[in-house]
Amino acid sequence: YWFNPKSWLLDEFDVKGDSIKVKLKNGDVVTWPFSELKVRMQADKYDRKEVYLTCGEKKIHFREIPFMLEDEQWEAIFEFLESVDDIKETTLNKINKVLKKAVEIGNDIL
Repeated sequence: YWFNPKSWLLDEFDVKGDSIKVKLKNGDVVTWPFSELKVRMQADKYDRKEVYLTCGEKKIHFREIPFMLEDEQWEAIFEFLESVDDIKETTLNKINKVLKKAVEIGNDIL
C-alpha cells in the first residue's frame, strides 16, 4: 500500500444499471455509461493486472493489489471489464509478452 501511489488504489467499483462507478483512494470518482467505456489492460511482472479506463476525454487507472479486495471481488471486476465491447491490451503489455517469450526461448537454447 505505501509503495503505490493512491491514484492506483481502487476504493470502490460498482456496476449499476447501464453505468459503472469507480472510486480511487485519492478521491477520484467517475461514473460512466457502458456504451462509451474503453478498457485497456496489461499485466505487471507479478501477473497483476493494471486497468486503464477511458470515457471521452476522462481517463482513470488502477492496479490489482491483492490485499485491497478479496480474490473473488477482483475476479468479478475483471470478468465484467473483459465483457466490455472496446477492450484491448496496452502496447506495453504486448511488448512485455514478446520480451518474456524471447527470454524463455533464450533459456531453452542455453
